[in-house]
Amino acid sequence: MTNLPLFTACTLACLSLLSSVSGSDLLSLINDRKEKEMSTWRQESLAQEHEEVFIRLWDDLRNSSEPISVLQTFPFNTLKLGELSTPAPLNHGITSQTIGQAERSLPQKHWSGWLGQLQELGYSLYQSEWHHKKFDEKPSGQNESIFSFSLHVEHQASQLRLIADGRIKVVWLKEKNKDGIYVPDTIEVTELEILQRQGLPLFKRLGAFDIAPQKRGPILVHDLNGDGRSEIILPAANQVAWNNPENEYILNPFTSAEVKTVRSALLGDFNADGNMDMIIEGSIYPNKNSPLAIGLLLFQGTAKGGFLKMPKPIDVGSKAVIQGDTTMSCGDIDGDGDLDLWIGQYKAPYAGGAMPTPYYDANDGYPSFLLINEGDGLRFTECAATRGLKEKLHRRVYSGSFVDYDNDSDLDLLVVSDFSGVDLFRNKGNGYFEDVTAEAIEERASFGMGHSFGDFNHDGFLDMYVIGMSSTTAGRLHQMGLGPEKFDDLTNMRIPMTYGNRLYYSQGDGTFKQPEVNDQVARTGWSWGVVTVDFDNDGNLDFYVANGHDSNTTSRDYCSSYWTDDIYRGSSSESPLFDDYFSEKLGIKEDGGISWNGFEHNFLFMPMSDGSTRNLSFLAGVALENDSRMVIADDVNLDGKLDLIIDSNPPNWNPQTQGNIVEVYLNQMPSTGNFIGVRLQDKAGAPSSTAAKIVISTGGQIQAAANVNGDSYESQHAATKHFGIGENDTVDYIEVTWMDGSKRRIENPTVNQYHLIEL
Repeated sequence: MTNLPLFTACTLACLSLLSSVSGSDLLSLINDRKEKEMSTWRQESLAQEHEEVFIRLWDDLRNSSEPISVLQTFPFNTLKLGELSTPAPLNHGITSQTIGQAERSLPQKHWSGWLGQLQELGYSLYQSEWHHKKFDEKPSGQNESIFSFSLHVEHQASQLRLIADGRIKVVWLKEKNKDGIYVPDTIEVTELEILQRQGLPLFKRLGAFDIAPQKRGPILVHDLNGDGRSEIILPAANQVAWNNPENEYILNPFTSAEVKTVRSALLGDFNADGNMDMIIEGSIYPNKNSPLAIGLLLFQGTAKGGFLKMPKPIDVGSKAVIQGDTTMSCGDIDGDGDLDLWIGQYKAPYAGGAMPTPYYDANDGYPSFLLINEGDGLRFTECAATRGLKEKLHRRVYSGSFVDYDNDSDLDLLVVSDFSGVDLFRNKGNGYFEDVTAEAIEERASFGMGHSFGDFNHDGFLDMYVIGMSSTTAGRLHQMGLGPEKFDDLTNMRIPMTYGNRLYYSQGDGTFKQPEVNDQVARTGWSWGVVTVDFDNDGNLDFYVANGHDSNTTSRDYCSSYWTDDIYRGSSSESPLFDDYFSEKLGIKEDGGISWNGFEHNFLFMPMSDGSTRNLSFLAGVALENDSRMVIADDVNLDGKLDLIIDSNPPNWNPQTQGNIVEVYLNQMPSTGNFIGVRLQDKAGAPSSTAAKIVISTGGQIQAAANVNGDSYESQHAATKHFGIGENDTVDYIEVTWMDGSKRRIENPTVNQYHLIEL
């Protein structure tokens, strides 16, 4: 969280030679930034100077083989803290302790000695996070800060893990030390909760698939061969991981062609023959002597599972020109019996010097497409503009789904976009849409990254969890009241845009509101993939969120430079001047090893017996520090407990030369409730199971789900729905409703098994 260094004279000279922009224009921008750093953003610059000691601490803790020793030498004079409460029991053998008012004062040497005793007893610090939330410049010169922290501690010999989450108030010494940095005078622990659990982690790492450089791509999960076990399909790597008993996967290519790129992929029965097909958006070489095939390609499914070895090109006409990264969703929007296709595109910021404008409601990206299936899955007609989607076609889209949110038996469209948030389009009943965002969504603003559906409050209506980004820097700037004149709209939208994840409860009338519990699941960092499922089968949905954007070599963060400079620069149009300006800034970021929301850990939110929802990821063994993207939940070993499939990359990752990994974590919670599962299967001549709604009743309590796609981030779940039912040992009924209105109802189905349902 530090401002980038200024350009050197050499850099300016080089740029003036390489660019059509004069060096004087560029120098003018740089000088303007420098002036604002000393005026408009002076307090933020001072805040960054003060936080330097914590940046060094965080970096040293990560890089040390003995991080507790690093904590022992952290400089301060006095630590103030209170007494811990009596442990309170929660779920899964977890206890909670909180700290009281700070009544004790410890000198640094006593703190260091206590840490040394912990280290001798076998405790180790596994992970940590430190975030500068508030800064107050005091007239006395003894300034104050608030930091949040999270410590992940383990005692391997006793299988004890604990999470210490809290806040500290730092009163700084007036002068810098001999190393030229500010250090704390006093540190007061103002908030602290310690969660601890003894025993094996709730999840066990089964193994990982190593993905070659430049072969990262979407992850799809589906039971291809009908044995009840889901395969993992990695289209960009040209691999199907066949799920065999004994928790073994066998990798085989799905095509004899050479796969060059796959930016998005989608499973569905696009030709209505009863077999699962796959559409990819990307490029392949059909054989060594053939030209590169680019665009949408259909891999037709076979009756035995898998796909025909060679794809067929999909004709979408001349209107649907793909320019950026894509996301896809399918469903029968017009009721004609075949699956139509929606494609959203993402346009990255900074490219060509253009910026999303405004950053909170950008509609200046590449167009989205609504493709109507002509019946065979090989010919589609683009008609987004004529079917009610014209006004918001140019969002910078990360996810979108066809879903019947209002229970009127037609498919509506939810779109989640970066630099904007949520847009909701209601199907009028004939495949034509109307924008209902303003009246249906309570607060739409978000750096939208993905979404998930679920019935969180057991009322039979589908709710939504839309993930975005939270920013400590934006909150700190707001707290200090900083911002340039004449940009009130940009400044005022910082807080709504960085709220984080938004949980929307359906009101049953086509509108959505955010419940009070939203605050407990909002702030996870820079979030990407998400699943909302019941991991412990207690009847309540849990949340797993994949986090981390760009972890480099230091936790020093580019975020402040974005919020104090980038959002006020450039426009929707490309500019050679701003291309040079941003290229140099981002180049310095990379050269300096600066992160952007780096070293953020994945979150596992689970409702607890005291009515709260807590992050248990480290206790569960799934608090990955690598930058994570895709995440899928699936019962890979058919034991009735949902497992995790997670894609991630290490810090300082170069996608051109380094691969990434896809890991499988088995759910090994020792105590879970009962469950019931539903597996949907398509067959020729019957309506597609895509978007079908599943409802179960247990003792009169309803749970609802839908077989949607396009949710999360570049991921697709199996056509299987899993419901935890807690201590209940009976289910009143399962009811499946297809989009044409057809229904199947099973009375008193057997629990603790999956039920195959088809029309």
